[in-house]
Amino acid sequence: MSNPWPLETLVGATLLAVVTGGTVATLVADDAFAPLDAPVLDGTWASEWEDRLDAGFGPRIWGIDFWGVVEWTVFRQGRPGVLVGTDDWLFTREEFEVLPGRDAEIASKRSRILAVQKQLMARNIQLVVALVPSKARIYSDRVSLPPTMDSTYGAFRESLLAEGVTAPDLVAPLRAARAQGEVFLATDTHWTPLGASVVAAALRSSVADWEPQDGAAWTIEAGEAIPHEGDLLSYVPLGPWQGVLGPGAETVSTRILTGTAPTGGGLLGDVEIPITVVGTSYSANITWGFVDELKAAFQSDALNAAQEGRGPIVPMEAWTNDASFLETPPRLVIWEIPERYLGRPDPQ
Repeated sequence: MSNPWPLETLVGATLLAVVTGGTVATLVADDAFAPLDAPVLDGTWASEWEDRLDAGFGPRIWGIDFWGVVEWTVFRQGRPGVLVGTDDWLFTREEFEVLPGRDAEIASKRSRILAVQKQLMARNIQLVVALVPSKARIYSDRVSLPPTMDSTYGAFRESLLAEGVTAPDLVAPLRAARAQGEVFLATDTHWTPLGASVVAAALRSSVADWEPQDGAAWTIEAGEAIPHEGDLLSYVPLGPWQGVLGPGAETVSTRILTGTAPTGGGLLGDVEIPITVVGTSYSANITWGFVDELKAAFQSDALNAAQEGRGPIVPMEAWTNDASFLETPPRLVIWEIPERYLGRPDPQ
């Protein structure tokens, strides 16, 4: 006769029983109700009691993050900061939060983009904004965005187009590409190499008059599949049960840039780098291969000026104040801006 209870439910119930027993044992211990040097009513007593319980119970949970296991197996939820969609897909709460001053922040982002556009135009440099839609927008069948955010992407993009900023739609091609494979990772905030490839192709199509560099003959080939611990797994701490009771490491199908690099250069013989990529970890992290995808799509070399953990604005400010911007300006700047940063203050 088959067992009607899933393994994860049985484990969760067992651990809950164990911690209940540990709690009772702690309560009846000789010093469980001993006076603490803190008043009861201000909450300090409760905090000290919880610390004592954790300290006494810790060795009995075999190194497992007990509360992470219980939250996942019993309530199907992770720690604050993550939302769980269907099929255990994880989403950062940043894509759903409506923070105070959101509209003003969005307006500020738009103004800063327009200021950069003006600065680049003065030096005859073309700007293309790669407005990366939120993972939840592309996978709306797995989780729902708040109604207040339904129009965020389209409205912001249209406001840029109205000012002459090139900002191709990336929602439609990313959704369509799901027929080929996943374009975002299930346990990570970032896109997959396939998603990066789709975006690179869309950006290339938005620059109709681009002239590839002489001698460039780059292609993209399938690379090895590598294990990857998604950045959202830290919100579902299951200890040794990671990947058994809940989501675990994923496999990333990498893509490799091969072929011939461009020849020729500037007046002094230096090899020209006509494209600069500025943005966040979507561009900075070489696992996704976004810059290599751009090199193949544009058949031109590209400088990666993106930075991890600093949002999209700070890296642009850093690059436009760098000597390389003044001394060897590119022909094209691709500014990768994730949608989820539009209504949020810049990371400090």
